[in-house]
Amino acid sequence: MFALPTLGRPEKIQRLIDSMNDDDRAEDFCVIYWEGDARLIDYGQVCFPSHWEHHITDCEFVSDKCNWYFTRYPTLPVYVGLSDDLTLGTPGMLRPWREGTRAWEFTWPNDGILQHMMATHAAVGNKLAHALARAQGGTFAHPLYKHNGFDVIWFRVALQLGMARYCPEYRIMVKHPGQGDIGEDDDTYRKMRPYNLAAWKDITEFPRDQLAAIIGSVQQDCFSGVLERAA
Repeated sequence: MFALPTLGRPEKIQRLIDSMNDDDRAEDFCVIYWEGDARLIDYGQVCFPSHWEHHITDCEFVSDKCNWYFTRYPTLPVYVGLSDDLTLGTPGMLRPWREGTRAWEFTWPNDGILQHMMATHAAVGNKLAHALARAQGGTFAHPLYKHNGFDVIWFRVALQLGMARYCPEYRIMVKHPGQGDIGEDDDTYRKMRPYNLAAWKDITEFPRDQLAAIIGSVQQDCFSGVLERAA
């Protein structure tokens, strides 16, 4: 089950769907809306695959939508979120990416920008996802982050523990306004820009002791699981 949180972007959701092939569109998705979205009615014009789920929530920010997704589906083998401003550069990638992510693994595709240096969209195996949530006080997205940036904490933890794997064979494309001539600005970017800027500040200044505590907690969870299997 892929999460697709969205805000004010029905046309970009349609563009994402158009970039998929039949195998991608056959994947299970839950599209997560905010009840206060001024463009909520416009999503009725999007040609969604008929089996995709749609949930109108009280969650405006991506972090809250991801926490809702994690709570709603506690037993998914893999948690994967796609943003509503991307397209697939590798049609047919969704199933092998999802199925190839193991329980204690964090994987991410090539976004054409940061690539191997940092994940911008990720798949998180069930055991790692729940270990991260326990280490962060019960929330899938770290409570420090209101909109974006929480996946960088996952990335740092997974990288430190040898659980991170870059998947260059899978390509996604995001026309972020920070990319200059090829970037696209819109009302959602403009509304969320202060939160995104704050997130980058939080990422660079994230307390080392807190990060170390999260890493230690996840490592202990993983080690306990190994002992249980060996018993």
